Amino acid sequence: MSKLYKNYISLKVQDCSKFYLFKNGFFYIFLDEDARIMSKLLDLKLGNLNSTIVKCGFPETSLTKYLSILKTSNYDISIVPSENILSATSPEEYISFSKFKQIATELVGLDIDNLSISEAFDTLIKLQKEAISIIDEKEI
Repeated sequence: MSKLYKNYISLKVQDCSKFYLFKNGFFYIFLDEDARIMSKLLDLKLGNLNSTIVKCGFPETSLTKYLSILKTSNYDISIVPSENILSATSPEEYISFSKFKQIATELVGLDIDNLSISEAFDTLIKLQKEAISIIDEKEI
């Protein structure tokens, strides 16, 4: 049994009413019964995880597209990030975390010693606007 499937089973035991969308490399995938249902809803092709377990999914670049479809459904979806495969979160929280992580990555990558005052100010304003937009999305 794969680690991914073991985690799926563990999460389903905790809450079998949720559908778990796993981040796996550059893809998001549903497994087993979740995959059977979501493949029909999202018009995704079923594939095999192994000889007995099916999966379906889409590339990470299509996350926004599929989340907008899932938002209009009555299904409770939790995204399981690859970094911490045993915890699951709502799509909205996952996207907010991803955006904050992107801001932090940009901050860490700045070459502070070589920024002009103008570049530093512009960067701070840009990052502040991104952070505000994330906070505003969470309040809606």
